[in-house]
Amino acid sequence: MKKEILSEEKALLEGKIGYFVPIEQLKLSQRTLNFLRYLNCPYLGEVLMYSEEDVLKFRNIGEKSLKELKEILKKFELTFSHSFEHVDWLPDNHMEISQKYFPPFISVEKAFELFWQGKVFDIRKSEINEGLLIPLTFIPTFASRHFNWLSEMGYTLVGDLVSSLQLQARKQYKANRPNYFNAFYDLIEKLGFEYKDCSVNWKSAGDIYSLSAKKFPNQELVIAFIEKHNKA
Repeated sequence: MKKEILSEEKALLEGKIGYFVPIEQLKLSQRTLNFLRYLNCPYLGEVLMYSEEDVLKFRNIGEKSLKELKEILKKFELTFSHSFEHVDWLPDNHMEISQKYFPPFISVEKAFELFWQGKVFDIRKSEINEGLLIPLTFIPTFASRHFNWLSEMGYTLVGDLVSSLQLQARKQYKANRPNYFNAFYDLIEKLGFEYKDCSVNWKSAGDIYSLSAKKFPNQELVIAFIEKHNKA
Protein backbone atom coordinates (compact mmCIF):
# COMPACT_ATOMS: atom_id res chain seq x y z
CA MET A 1 0.00 0.00 0.00
CA LYS A 2 1.44 3.30 -1.07
CA LYS A 3 0.70 6.17 1.26
CA GLU A 4 0.26 9.43 -0.66
CA ILE A 5 -1.06 12.63 0.85
CA LEU A 6 -4.10 14.16 -0.83
CA SER A 7 -3.10 17.82 -0.81
CA GLU A 8 -5.61 20.53 -1.62
CA GLU A 9 -3.93 21.04 -5.00
CA LYS A 10 -4.09 17.32 -5.81
CA ALA A 11 -7.74 17.12 -4.74
CA LEU A 12 -8.62 20.05 -7.02
CA LEU A 13 -6.65 18.62 -9.92
CA GLU A 14 -8.13 15.13 -9.65
CA GLY A 15 -11.67 16.13 -8.66
CA LYS A 16 -11.39 14.54 -5.22
CA ILE A 17 -12.57 17.43 -3.07
CA GLY A 18 -15.37 15.12 -1.89
CA TYR A 19 -12.76 13.44 0.32
CA PHE A 20 -13.13 16.42 2.67
CA VAL A 21 -16.92 16.19 3.16
CA PRO A 22 -17.66 15.92 6.94
CA ILE A 23 -19.88 12.90 7.55
CA GLU A 24 -21.70 14.71 10.36
CA GLN A 25 -23.11 17.11 7.78
CA LEU A 26 -24.50 14.31 5.61
CA LYS A 27 -28.08 13.07 5.77
CA LEU A 28 -27.33 9.50 6.77
CA SER A 29 -29.40 6.92 8.60
CA GLN A 30 -28.51 6.63 12.28
CA ARG A 31 -27.16 3.09 11.74
CA THR A 32 -24.78 4.18 8.98
CA LEU A 33 -23.70 7.30 10.85
CA ASN A 34 -22.95 5.28 13.99
CA PHE A 35 -20.97 2.81 11.86
CA LEU A 36 -18.77 5.56 10.43
CA ARG A 37 -18.26 6.99 13.90
CA TYR A 38 -17.23 3.52 15.07
CA LEU A 39 -14.67 3.35 12.25
CA ASN A 40 -13.45 6.83 13.25
CA CYS A 41 -14.11 8.22 9.77
CA PRO A 42 -15.07 11.88 10.29
CA TYR A 43 -14.53 12.64 6.58
CA LEU A 44 -15.93 10.90 3.54
CA GLY A 45 -12.52 10.16 2.03
CA GLU A 46 -11.60 8.03 5.01
CA VAL A 47 -14.44 5.66 4.16
CA LEU A 48 -12.51 4.76 1.02
CA MET A 49 -9.87 3.09 3.15
CA TYR A 50 -12.35 0.19 3.26
CA SER A 51 -13.69 -1.92 0.41
CA GLU A 52 -17.30 -2.99 -0.03
CA GLU A 53 -16.30 -6.42 1.23
CA ASP A 54 -14.72 -4.88 4.34
CA VAL A 55 -17.91 -2.98 5.15
CA LEU A 56 -20.06 -6.09 4.96
CA LYS A 57 -17.79 -7.92 7.40
CA PHE A 58 -18.85 -5.62 10.24
CA ARG A 59 -21.65 -6.74 12.53
CA ASN A 60 -25.10 -5.19 11.96
CA ILE A 61 -24.02 -3.63 8.66
CA GLY A 62 -25.74 -5.10 5.66
CA GLU A 63 -26.51 -4.40 2.03
CA LYS A 64 -28.87 -1.56 2.90
CA SER A 65 -26.16 0.46 4.67
CA LEU A 66 -23.64 -0.38 1.96
CA LYS A 67 -26.07 0.88 -0.68
CA GLU A 68 -26.53 4.10 1.28
CA LEU A 69 -22.77 4.63 1.46
CA LYS A 70 -22.35 3.95 -2.26
CA GLU A 71 -25.07 6.48 -3.09
CA ILE A 72 -23.43 9.12 -0.90
CA LEU A 73 -20.02 8.49 -2.43
CA LYS A 74 -21.50 8.71 -5.94
CA LYS A 75 -23.13 12.03 -5.08
CA PHE A 76 -19.66 13.45 -4.43
CA GLU A 77 -18.12 11.65 -7.41
CA LEU A 78 -16.28 9.05 -5.34
CA THR A 79 -16.44 5.27 -5.37
CA PHE A 80 -15.21 2.29 -3.39
CA SER A 81 -11.99 0.84 -4.75
CA HIS A 82 -11.11 -2.83 -5.10
CA SER A 83 -7.40 -2.11 -5.19
CA PHE A 84 -5.32 -0.66 -2.37
CA GLU A 85 -2.07 -0.33 -4.27
CA HIS A 86 -2.57 3.41 -4.17
CA VAL A 87 -4.37 5.05 -1.26
CA ASP A 88 -4.86 8.78 -0.67
CA TRP A 89 -4.53 9.99 2.91
CA LEU A 90 -5.90 13.25 4.19
CA PRO A 91 -3.28 15.92 4.96
CA ASP A 92 -2.61 17.35 8.40
CA ASN A 93 -4.59 20.50 7.51
CA HIS A 94 -7.66 18.50 6.42
CA MET A 95 -9.97 20.36 8.84
CA GLU A 96 -8.99 23.71 7.35
CA ILE A 97 -9.55 22.45 3.81
CA SER A 98 -12.87 20.87 4.78
CA GLN A 99 -14.23 24.09 6.28
CA LYS A 100 -13.06 26.04 3.24
CA TYR A 101 -15.00 23.94 0.72
CA PHE A 102 -17.75 22.58 2.99
CA PRO A 103 -18.48 25.33 5.54
CA PRO A 104 -20.86 24.30 8.31
CA PHE A 105 -23.42 27.02 7.61
CA ILE A 106 -24.65 25.65 4.25
CA SER A 107 -25.49 22.16 3.02
CA VAL A 108 -22.61 20.05 1.72
CA GLU A 109 -24.59 19.45 -1.47
CA LYS A 110 -24.78 23.20 -2.14
CA ALA A 111 -21.10 23.62 -1.34
CA PHE A 112 -20.19 20.82 -3.75
CA GLU A 113 -22.32 22.43 -6.45
CA LEU A 114 -20.51 25.73 -5.92
CA PHE A 115 -17.17 23.96 -6.11
CA TRP A 116 -17.95 22.58 -9.57
CA GLN A 117 -19.02 26.07 -10.61
CA GLY A 118 -15.52 27.23 -9.73
CA LYS A 119 -16.61 28.97 -6.56
CA VAL A 120 -15.70 28.72 -2.90
CA PHE A 121 -18.51 29.70 -0.55
CA ASP A 122 -17.74 32.60 1.76
CA ILE A 123 -20.42 33.91 4.11
CA ARG A 124 -18.61 37.24 4.23
CA LYS A 125 -19.33 37.72 0.52
CA SER A 126 -22.93 36.50 0.56
CA GLU A 127 -25.48 39.08 1.65
CA ILE A 128 -28.46 36.77 2.06
CA ASN A 129 -26.51 34.31 4.17
CA GLU A 130 -25.37 37.09 6.47
CA GLY A 131 -28.88 36.95 7.89
CA LEU A 132 -27.82 33.76 9.65
CA LEU A 133 -25.59 35.93 11.82
CA ILE A 134 -28.39 38.07 13.26
CA PRO A 135 -28.46 37.88 17.09
CA LEU A 136 -31.94 36.89 18.22
CA THR A 137 -31.84 39.47 21.01
CA PHE A 138 -31.86 42.23 18.37
CA ILE A 139 -35.09 41.08 16.69
CA PRO A 140 -37.97 43.34 17.90
CA THR A 141 -40.96 41.67 19.64
CA PHE A 142 -39.81 38.24 18.57
CA ALA A 143 -36.91 38.23 21.01
CA SER A 144 -38.88 39.58 23.96
CA ARG A 145 -41.63 36.96 23.52
CA HIS A 146 -39.50 33.89 22.94
CA PHE A 147 -35.94 34.56 24.00
CA ASN A 148 -36.08 32.75 27.35
CA TRP A 149 -36.97 29.46 25.70
CA LEU A 150 -34.48 30.05 22.91
CA SER A 151 -31.72 30.64 25.45
CA GLU A 152 -32.54 27.39 27.22
CA MET A 153 -32.21 25.56 23.89
CA GLY A 154 -28.88 27.26 23.16
CA TYR A 155 -30.21 29.38 20.29
CA THR A 156 -28.44 32.73 20.00
CA LEU A 157 -28.31 33.47 16.26
CA VAL A 158 -30.81 33.13 13.42
CA GLY A 159 -28.66 30.34 11.99
CA ASP A 160 -29.56 28.23 15.01
CA LEU A 161 -33.21 28.30 13.92
CA VAL A 162 -32.38 27.37 10.36
CA SER A 163 -30.26 24.32 11.09
CA SER A 164 -31.93 21.02 10.34
CA LEU A 165 -31.26 19.31 13.67
CA GLN A 166 -32.97 22.08 15.59
CA LEU A 167 -35.86 21.96 13.15
CA GLN A 168 -36.62 18.51 14.53
CA ALA A 169 -36.70 19.97 18.05
CA ARG A 170 -39.13 22.64 16.91
CA LYS A 171 -41.39 20.04 15.30
CA GLN A 172 -41.63 18.26 18.64
CA TYR A 173 -42.27 21.57 20.36
CA LYS A 174 -44.96 22.58 17.87
CA ALA A 175 -47.60 20.36 19.46
CA ASN A 176 -47.31 22.15 22.81
CA ARG A 177 -46.46 25.71 21.79
CA PRO A 178 -47.71 26.33 18.20
CA ASN A 179 -47.36 30.12 18.52
CA TYR A 180 -43.63 29.78 19.15
CA PHE A 181 -43.16 27.49 16.17
CA ASN A 182 -45.09 29.84 13.88
CA ALA A 183 -42.96 32.76 15.04
CA PHE A 184 -39.79 30.83 14.19
CA TYR A 185 -41.09 29.89 10.76
CA ASP A 186 -42.29 33.41 9.99
CA LEU A 187 -38.92 34.90 10.89
CA ILE A 188 -36.97 32.46 8.74
CA GLU A 189 -39.35 32.99 5.83
CA LYS A 190 -39.16 36.76 6.25
CA LEU A 191 -35.39 36.62 5.83
CA GLY A 192 -35.70 34.51 2.69
CA PHE A 193 -34.25 31.28 4.12
CA GLU A 194 -35.23 27.67 3.80
CA TYR A 195 -34.34 25.15 6.48
CA LYS A 196 -31.94 23.39 4.10
CA ASP A 197 -29.85 26.58 3.78
CA CYS A 198 -27.97 25.76 6.96
CA SER A 199 -26.43 22.49 8.04
CA VAL A 200 -26.59 20.97 11.50
CA ASN A 201 -23.07 21.94 12.55
CA TRP A 202 -22.94 25.43 11.12
CA LYS A 203 -21.76 26.99 14.40
CA SER A 204 -18.56 24.95 14.40
CA ALA A 205 -16.98 27.54 12.10
CA GLY A 206 -14.54 29.42 14.29
CA ASP A 207 -15.45 32.99 13.39
CA ILE A 208 -19.28 32.86 13.50
CA TYR A 209 -19.60 35.06 16.60
CA SER A 210 -16.96 37.56 15.54
CA LEU A 211 -18.66 37.86 12.15
CA SER A 212 -21.99 38.36 13.88
CA ALA A 213 -20.63 41.10 16.12
CA LYS A 214 -19.04 42.85 13.15
CA LYS A 215 -22.07 42.62 10.86
CA PHE A 216 -24.80 43.34 13.45
CA PRO A 217 -23.36 45.34 16.37
CA ASN A 218 -26.74 46.94 17.14
CA GLN A 219 -30.48 46.48 16.72
CA GLU A 220 -30.84 49.29 14.18
CA LEU A 221 -28.76 47.40 11.62
CA VAL A 222 -30.83 44.26 12.19
CA ILE A 223 -34.10 46.14 11.63
CA ALA A 224 -32.72 47.69 8.45
CA PHE A 225 -31.57 44.29 7.19
CA ILE A 226 -34.99 42.69 7.82
CA GLU A 227 -36.85 45.58 6.20
CA LYS A 228 -34.60 45.39 3.15
CA HIS A 229 -35.34 41.73 2.63
CA ASN A 230 -39.05 42.21 3.18
CA LYS A 231 -39.10 44.66 0.29
CA ALA A 232 -37.02 42.40 -1.98
